[in-house]
Amino acid sequence: MKSNNQSFFKYLKDNLYLECFLEHLDIKAANAINIDVDHCILEACSYGKKKINDLLKELYDVKSDNFQTWDDLRTSGKLIPKLSNNFQLLQKSAKRKKDAFLYIHILKSKINSKYYVTSYFVDLDLLEINPEYLILNSFKNLKDAKKSVSIYMKHKN
Repeated sequence: MKSNNQSFFKYLKDNLYLECFLEHLDIKAANAINIDVDHCILEACSYGKKKINDLLKELYDVKSDNFQTWDDLRTSGKLIPKLSNNFQLLQKSAKRKKDAFLYIHILKSKINSKYYVTSYFVDLDLLEINPEYLILNSFKNLKDAKKSVSIYMKHKN
């Protein structure tokens, strides 16, 4: 990991406004809206010295490997737990169909005792590769979260 990469992720970890991040997740999940996690993370980190546009520039800076690290962490389900000790990765599921990849993760929030189901999807067959990293839903117990993951994975054939 390059030093500017470490400072980028350290800034995010140090400046993640957790209450704001959880509020975004809960409002959207309650209204059954898929949430763009990338945007929520950067927005919840933009209340410090750096604004969201500054963070986006750093994330996509071609002179750094910030985006590659970010993408690896999304794929593994470790991005949110890396930025906040509040979250614990409990389950990872993956599915591949031709050049499309789907990763589903269950994360537990220690503060509000909720289980968040995230999905990371990328289709390399598309002309414009635009990965989606979403919070699909939240649950009060792990059993319901696992059931949701099972149903979701079956329907994404």
